[in-house]
Amino acid sequence: MDARAVYFAANEKSYNWKNYDIKATINISMDVPDDTGSVQPMNMNMKMDMTVFMNPFKAKIKTLMPLTEEILQPFMEMYMTVDEKGLTQYMGMNDNTGEFTWLKQTMKNDMLSELMKNDIQTIKKNEELIKKYTKDVNYFGKYTDETGKTLLRLQYTISGDIYKELFGEYSEVMPEPANEQEAMAIEMIKSFANIDMGDLTYIIYIDEATGEMAKMEMDLGDMIASMMSGMTEILGEMPPEAMEVLNSLKATMVMEISNINSAEDFEIPKEALNAQEMSEMLEELQQLETEAVVE
Repeated sequence: MDARAVYFAANEKSYNWKNYDIKATINISMDVPDDTGSVQPMNMNMKMDMTVFMNPFKAKIKTLMPLTEEILQPFMEMYMTVDEKGLTQYMGMNDNTGEFTWLKQTMKNDMLSELMKNDIQTIKKNEELIKKYTKDVNYFGKYTDETGKTLLRLQYTISGDIYKELFGEYSEVMPEPANEQEAMAIEMIKSFANIDMGDLTYIIYIDEATGEMAKMEMDLGDMIASMMSGMTEILGEMPPEAMEVLNSLKATMVMEISNINSAEDFEIPKEALNAQEMSEMLEELQQLETEAVVE
């Protein structure tokens, strides 16, 4: 089997998706010092449900955290929209009563709109980038999932330099930031353009009957560590204890894709649409701090 051809054919199919659902499980473990200085293992398991529509782009993300081994509680709900003006995020945090407190963040930047475009020119550019940086694609046999589908198991390695090229291009044409949040986002993009992530390996399952991507498995630990250590310009130098925790971090994600072109549509809640802008909230907090110092 030509594993590389199978992978790129499935990848090409994904550019025609109008909408889809994702169910992801994220497992994180790290060594954290307690009050006495002794290191204790900490495990955190999250589940994430996502619905994505491509034209125009909008996404709904719901994150669930375990209360017990059997009970999951909604932790965060987020919506994203992209139009010709830029990106808007609506973030709702559970306040432990079951109610969500909402904030809104708007980034007016047409480059973000270009990034999320799904037109022929953008698709062709993305395909060329992936082919340029994909190193190895290997076939590891067939797998039957719990629904009876036959999936082809592939493993591929892609150079982290793909992110350097992507973010490098965007950082060169980013406009002047309008506020502190946009400035931080621009600095983050510039940092990503300089981070050495090394090679990244993924396992992907492709539906033998349809040729569509059905499932992905990712080891996120090295990627997160590389990103955090490469963002010292924004975060500042990390203390040794924090670096030890970061170096012990292990994170994996399993992502299942379903309802391709048949996902259920959604509306953004009114309380999210009417939420306060994050920049306004930060300005109010800064004003309160200034008044407290004066008093």
